[in-house]
Formats: sequence, C-alpha cells, structure tokens
Amino acid sequence: MATESTKGEGKKSDETTTTTATTTSKNKRPLDDQIEELLLPSLYRLTEGLPRRELHLMIAEAKTCEEALEREIKQLEQEARNEENNSNTDPKAAEGEKDNKELKSFVDMMLASEVTPADSFFTISALLGRLRDELAMPLPPGSSLPAHRAQVGLLQPPPKKKKKEAANSSTTASDASKKQTKDSSSTTAEIVTSSATLEKQKRILALQQNPEYTKQHVNNANLLALWKKISNHRASIVFRRPVNPKEAPGYTDRISFPMDLSMVRKMIVGSRIINSYADLHQRIGLICHNCMKYNGRESDYGVVTREFEANAEEFILQAVAAATNANAAAGQKDGTTTAAAADSKKEDTKKIADVAKEQKGTNNSPALNTSNKAATAAADSSKSGDVSPKVQIKETANQETNADTTRSQDAAAAATSDAKATK
Repeated sequence: MATESTKGEGKKSDETTTTTATTTSKNKRPLDDQIEELLLPSLYRLTEGLPRRELHLMIAEAKTCEEALEREIKQLEQEARNEENNSNTDPKAAEGEKDNKELKSFVDMMLASEVTPADSFFTISALLGRLRDELAMPLPPGSSLPAHRAQVGLLQPPPKKKKKEAANSSTTASDASKKQTKDSSSTTAEIVTSSATLEKQKRILALQQNPEYTKQHVNNANLLALWKKISNHRASIVFRRPVNPKEAPGYTDRISFPMDLSMVRKMIVGSRIINSYADLHQRIGLICHNCMKYNGRESDYGVVTREFEANAEEFILQAVAAATNANAAAGQKDGTTTAAAADSKKEDTKKIADVAKEQKGTNNSPALNTSNKAATAAADSSKSGDVSPKVQIKETANQETNADTTRSQDAAAAATSDAKATK
C-alpha cells in the first residue's frame, strides 16, 4: 500500500511539473529567450566602474532581498493552494477561514503595490532601475505610474479607449476580421521594436571586444567632443552640476561617490583620468547609479535617468563606430599607396632594362657598353631595393670612364718608358 501511494504521489508531481511547464511555455512571449540570455550580462555590465564599496554593499543587500522575495513567493503559493482547496472542498468546512482571508487581503495588497522588496534596498534598486525597455522589471497590472508619467510629460499618453457602442449594435464578421488584423499588426510592430532594442543591447555588450572602445587617447579632442554631445542633450540638464546637499536632504549620507558631467569634463581635460571611451562610459554609469540610488528606480528622476543613459550610450556607440570605420579606411589607404609605389618602381625598372637592351643591340662602342653595364647594374640594384636607378647609372658610368682613363695613362707611361729604353 505504501509503495502504491508513493507511486501515486510521484505521478501527481510529474503531472504538476508537466502542467507548469506547459503553462510557462504558453505564457512565454516571442522574445523571452533573448531577454533571458541578455539579462545577466547586462547586469554585470552595469556594475562596471562602480566603486568596490558599492559592489560589496550590493552583494550584502542581495542576500537579504532574496530572502524577502522567497517569503513573498511562499505567501503567493499558499494563497493559490487555498483558492484551489476552497473550490474543491465542502463549503461548510470553515476551519482556518479567518487566516485565509487575512492572507488573501495581504496578497491582494502585495500585488497592487508599486513597491517590491528590491525597492527597500538602495543599491539593488539602483542596479535594477538602470535596466531599460524589454529588460526592465514590469510594473504591477493596476499601476498608476504610466498615467502619472504621461500627465507630467515623461511618457506619451496612453491611447484613449473608444466609447462602447449601443447594446443593440451587432458586430459583423468584417469588423471582427478588421479588429483581428489590427491586433496582429500591432503585435508585429511591438515585436519589431523590441527586437531593435535588444539588438542595441547586444551592440552595447559587444563594445568590450572593440579595441577602439578601450583605446587610450593621446589627444582628448574626440573625448571632449563626445562629452559635449552628451551634455547638450535635454535629458542631461539635471546632471550637469553637482547635487546641492541643501536641496537633497540625506544625499551625502546615501551617496558616497558623487559624480556629475562637470566633474567628468575635468577628468577629460584637467587630470586626464578619462583617456578612453570606456572610461567615459563608466563615469556616465556612476552618475546614473547615484541618481537611481537616491531617488528610486520608478521615480520621475528614475525615468529621466534611463532616458539620459540610453542617449549617452547611443552617442558612445556612434563614436566607437566612427573611430572603427576611420581606422579601417586609413589602413585601406595605406595599403593602396604601398601597392601603387611598388607598381611604379616595377615600371621604372622595366623601362631602364628595355633602354639598356636597345642600346646594346644597336652599338657596341665602349661608351655604349659602359651605359649598358650601368643600366643593367641599375636594374639589378632597383630589384634588390638599393638607391634610385638614375643615381646608379651615373655612378656606374663614372666608374667605367675612370677605368678607361687609368688604362690610357698606363699605356702612355709604358710607351714613354720603352722609348727611353731604346735610346
């Protein structure tokens, strides 16, 4: 009997696992696999450039945050089991009904709340708040934040719902078909937009493999031009100057490593601490981390911070791409110039050799022989990469003339000595 019950329990657990897996696969969005693949590398990238103290604090907070999340998950699972039991049991059984009601009200409040356990931990909240677009944490279903952000101009207003028609108006088959087509086209557009944002995230992650991203700049002109682009964007207004502690109570207690765009400029021009696009990117990340940590990831400043970082990273991608293309063009130009010089040298050598052959064939006089020898020597010299052919011809001709003069002088001296001996 015990064995049979164990087998029955095993079958039940297998069925539950299969049902859960099927439900999960049905609820999956088209791009969920890509999102899961990019999530962890993106979080690691956001920690680059953060001070070591912040990273240690983040690790400590993550453990406590994980425990709080596990408690909430257990409460949600308990509520789900209670609902299932209530639907399958006798309505007269009221044992534990009071506890179930309290749990249900707590779960309802939890689901409706804008605050999650992660928001109670500043560094964890700052890290998660910098995730954008498809990688960002979703808001609760009944969240009032989108309407508020649209009202204050942080987001586009949500589309207005059309008024319901009279009850006696019937929906025709053509209207249903049009609605279905419109919904499918809207879904397709959303998928295309999501794919574009995920591709951008991949390009940002791939920056580390680009040597132009980490290249140390001897001249800071390009870095300063990039800083100006970032600083001139409308979303950077609140980040151009240091935070005034009088206007932000408790800022110095929470933020240990303040950073702003004016300080970034000093690091580029003055102290030369920032020498690469990667260094500049990390300081921009610290600015965004501090703002998220102080104001909260879903605050109005949190929305501005995400927009600021998105535009800054777009400018950085453009600058790195331009540097890469310029470097490739310069390499191609150098290769073309070298090839042209080699071809020109070959043509000169060929012309000299042809002239030498023609002169050798038409006349065998000593002077022409000297020129031919000089031309041949020059051709051999140009092949071996020595001095220019014209200089070589001149030197060889001079050597031959000097040799002829020496031989004539020797012959005259010999004749004079013979004449003296005869006398």
